[in-house]
Amino acid sequence: MEGLTRDPSDDRGRRLDFDADDMVLRALRPHREEAWREPGKLNDRERQVAVEVARGRSNTEIAQKLYMSVATVKANITRIFAKLGTDNRVQVAIGLL
Repeated sequence: MEGLTRDPSDDRGRRLDFDADDMVLRALRPHREEAWREPGKLNDRERQVAVEVARGRSNTEIAQKLYMSVATVKANITRIFAKLGTDNRVQVAIGLL
């Protein structure tokens, strides 16, 4: 399937030579491969927090579920981001796939 983009000069979509989905996946792949190639990269608690992040839970929800303060959740997420070489929750979720 080819990606589509809108040509501002007309109202018809114009086909391009690339698949936008593949471009996104290629851009994220290095983070995923580096992050999850080494299972020991995250400690147990960070792994638990990462799973909850991947489930879409808020920091407050994670804190309640894992019996920790919101500040501790934020600190764990900061360490997870640093260890995985990312800066957003979506890439953490993708890494768990």
